[in-house]
Amino acid sequence: DRSDSQLWEEIQISLATIGFEGERMISLMRALCIVLQLGNQTFSPDPHDAEGSIISSQDELLKLSLLMGMEPTVIEKAITKRKVKAGFEWIEAKMTAVDSKDSCDALAKKIYAQLFEMLTESINESTAPTDLDVNINSSDHKYGCISMLDLFGFESFKVNRFEQLCINYANERIQHRYVVDNFLSVKDEYEREGIETFDVSDIENSAVLKLLEGRMGVFSILNDECVRPKGNAESFVYKLKTIYKDSYHLVVKNLDRPWEFSIKHFAATVKYDARNFVTRNNDQLPKDVLECVCKCTNDIIHSRFETIASERAKQPTGIRRKMGAASATVCTKFRNKIIELMEFLLTSKIRYIRCIKPNENSSPHTTDHLVTMRQLGSAGLVKAVNIAREMFPNSLSHDKVWVRFRCLTRLNIDENLEVKEKVSILLNEQFKDQVSSSGCHNSFYRVGATKVFFKPGQLELIESRRATRKQKAATIINNRAKAYRKKKDFQTLKRGAILVQALARRNKEQTELKKKKGFILAIQCAIRLARARRTLQKKKEDRAATIIQNSQRSRIARKEYTRYKNAADMLLRAMKRKLNRDKFDAALAVVVERARMDERRKKLLSKLANIEKDDILKECEVLIQYLGDELFDERGHVYEVRAKLRKEQDKNAQLRAKNENLGANTGAQKIEKTQLVTQNRNLTRRLSSLNQSKNTLNASLRDLRLTESTRASEQRKSFALMQNEMSTRIDQLNADFDQSFQVQDGEVTRLKRKLELAEKKHKDSEASLKLEHQGIIDQYEEDLSSMLSALEECKSNHESEYSSMKESLMRQIEESEAALCAQQMKNTKNVPKTIDDVDPSVKCRYCGASSDNWKRNPNDQSMKMK
Repeated sequence: DRSDSQLWEEIQISLATIGFEGERMISLMRALCIVLQLGNQTFSPDPHDAEGSIISSQDELLKLSLLMGMEPTVIEKAITKRKVKAGFEWIEAKMTAVDSKDSCDALAKKIYAQLFEMLTESINESTAPTDLDVNINSSDHKYGCISMLDLFGFESFKVNRFEQLCINYANERIQHRYVVDNFLSVKDEYEREGIETFDVSDIENSAVLKLLEGRMGVFSILNDECVRPKGNAESFVYKLKTIYKDSYHLVVKNLDRPWEFSIKHFAATVKYDARNFVTRNNDQLPKDVLECVCKCTNDIIHSRFETIASERAKQPTGIRRKMGAASATVCTKFRNKIIELMEFLLTSKIRYIRCIKPNENSSPHTTDHLVTMRQLGSAGLVKAVNIAREMFPNSLSHDKVWVRFRCLTRLNIDENLEVKEKVSILLNEQFKDQVSSSGCHNSFYRVGATKVFFKPGQLELIESRRATRKQKAATIINNRAKAYRKKKDFQTLKRGAILVQALARRNKEQTELKKKKGFILAIQCAIRLARARRTLQKKKEDRAATIIQNSQRSRIARKEYTRYKNAADMLLRAMKRKLNRDKFDAALAVVVERARMDERRKKLLSKLANIEKDDILKECEVLIQYLGDELFDERGHVYEVRAKLRKEQDKNAQLRAKNENLGANTGAQKIEKTQLVTQNRNLTRRLSSLNQSKNTLNASLRDLRLTESTRASEQRKSFALMQNEMSTRIDQLNADFDQSFQVQDGEVTRLKRKLELAEKKHKDSEASLKLEHQGIIDQYEEDLSSMLSALEECKSNHESEYSSMKESLMRQIEESEAALCAQQMKNTKNVPKTIDDVDPSVKCRYCGASSDNWKRNPNDQSMKMK
């Protein structure tokens, strides 16, 4: 839950959205405080004058005077006294405490009404587009309007006053609009079509409206009583009952009091108490109070009531003044607003939503059936439902019904008959099997002069029949399309079988050709293989020689490198030895010197120890010991100082480097600063040029808006002319379409007959084709199986022949190679007997292999070729 402070912050934000902030917000809050403070005023009789009255709450009056910025006496005088014109003079009359309280309440009510109206205007101005007139009834703008109207709700209390009369009048008006939109317009259409209409007298309330707002109705009589100097409730009720004594809707009872009357509304009969009608109908403030409020220092109250005072000053005098006073009453203003609302609804598309209160306690998930049914009865919904049962919600023209549903009839209807007669025959056939509660099938529909009207669900019934008929026709067409597709598939398979046979024959010839080419390629490959072996052996020998040369050269280079490396290591060790020796000698000299000094100190101490010691010697001994310790400490300190010096030198070098970097950075920043200054100047120049261009663009934009507005007005006029032309052209096209449609109906019947004959022929041909197709498929399967078996046999035969030819060719190649090698060996002189007798430089003339590549058998020393 939100606190009061949070709610107050939300209210402030919302008011600021519509323009109430700052001083205006303070003025609005002060005005509301004035309304509340007026309600706190109390009145009592004047002790000096019994006819007069005074304000007894002086503290509250002082607060009110501070809020309004006026003297308390001025406010008290305006509320408790009244100026009355007698002839040509003004007389000051005193008011009783009750009248003074009523005057104070009327002022508070008027201020609050003005504040509410001002807030409404501010909200409309804030939410409306800039180019839209605030008046929603204006049709000049280009925007649409979606409005929601919340009805007051019919009211009937134990005591019903002027407010209940106005609220029930508004409900009567809305009920009349509802009846006209939903029933009277339909009734008029039925009467034009010559159909029996339903009775709307139970929900039609024109007589009640005439009683309320007629020329001599309730509001007119009440306005006359308000204008009359001594008008009262008894006179108003007497005139009303006298004029409408024969009216059915004005209920006159003998037991009613003189100020009571009853009106029979569409929902129920309501008894009204007219004692305060005249007072509440007068909407004008007294002149004294109005002049007092105009002196208020609050800006909002002052401006609003100044406008009211100026409008009242413009009102005429005499008879016209009386007419103006009648037009300024509450009931007249309320009636005018209701009439404006009805005029706006005439130009709108209305959707009605009935809200029913489920129970009197506003508890969830609970429905009081008695309360609900009472509301349904008072709203007229039960009667409306009963009337809706007698209505025909769906309607179609005769031509549309005939064109749309003529496919359902099996009768031979004469085409020369009128469309209405043909439609009647068609619908009688469709609904002959259905009988309503009245015993006839005509209650499901009515054939009017130009349209056919259907009960709920009947149009959907024949539409479903039409859809079923269409589905059957579509099934027939689908079956024929499938038969045509199967025929096409069979022809495709036949052509495919022929193509497969041709491909099989071609593959057989290609296989034989490939075998011949294979034999030739095998011989060529054998010859090329021998040549390639010789070339490969030569390359291997060249590679082996290259590897041997590379290994020998790398070995020699490695020896030289090792020798030079050893020499360099020796020199380096000698240099390091010499440097270490120098450092060692220096350190040794220091150590020797320290040892010598320590020895001398020890000797001196030993000598001093042998001598008899006196105080001086003892002090010297102590001093020597102290100087030795100090010398040792100073040596360590020197080493530390030297280390710190080295560190400081390193830090100094680092600081110098940082200083140089900072100098470079400052220089770069100065350059960047100059660049930014130049950029700033350029941007200021560009900004000035952009402002100039902006001004020129604003001027051109205003010119464009003026031209666009003129162009839009011209386009509206041209669009209106084009719309008229198009409407006439559409009417002409509709007439031409109707004529052509009638011509096409005859053509469609002729085509249907041809289609039936074609269907019969197609069925006969389809049966014969099915038999022929089955025989062709069987023959095709037999041919295909025999073809596949023949292909398998050919494949196995070719494989066996190829393997045998390959083996014979390999044997021939081996025999030719052996013969060539034997012939080569015969032609060679001094053939060695063993592997040791072979010269390594001798190579084979056939394969180019040397003796290094010959294999050696450890058991047999005879040579063998690789």
